[in-house]
Amino acid sequence: VLDTDGTRSDMGVYYFSTTVTSTSTTSSTVISTVQGLVATVSGTSSVALSWQAATASSGIGVYNIYRGSSANFTPSLTYPNDNHIAQGNVLAYTDSNLPPGTYYYKVAAQDVNGIVGPASQTASATIRATPSITVTYPNGGETLEYGFNYTLSYTFNAVSRVGLKLLKGSQVVYES
Repeated sequence: VLDTDGTRSDMGVYYFSTTVTSTSTTSSTVISTVQGLVATVSGTSSVALSWQAATASSGIGVYNIYRGSSANFTPSLTYPNDNHIAQGNVLAYTDSNLPPGTYYYKVAAQDVNGIVGPASQTASATIRATPSITVTYPNGGETLEYGFNYTLSYTFNAVSRVGLKLLKGSQVVYES
């Protein structure tokens, strides 16, 4: 450090001025909306979903799959959640072990940085109850004698009309 007369000095008060130049960059991620979502009943208790790939400027990390109880449900951003049922780097998913009812689905792409894009349109599927009839009497082990009246007992589920066909061996003896 030099004094005002140009000689070297180790004593004194020194003032420093620093100029800092800052540059900032803005990162903007663009994630496309998932298109072509289709929901199809598969078997008696599953819904198969499929969709087209989305795009993201930073790359797609996973797809978030949502299930709601109405067509206009709002997807939850937290996973897992009551309506955020799955996520994965897939273009198809099967929602299994569902009871009878109508289910509504949406899918949203999530980029590699964890940013979730807009949800797809809603797709729905209805799982119907499996029709069944169970004869409770006679159940096949009884011997019924000719000339007597018998009451046929049965239970049914998801059946709108019941018909009756009585066989003796392979011969039809009564049909309604």
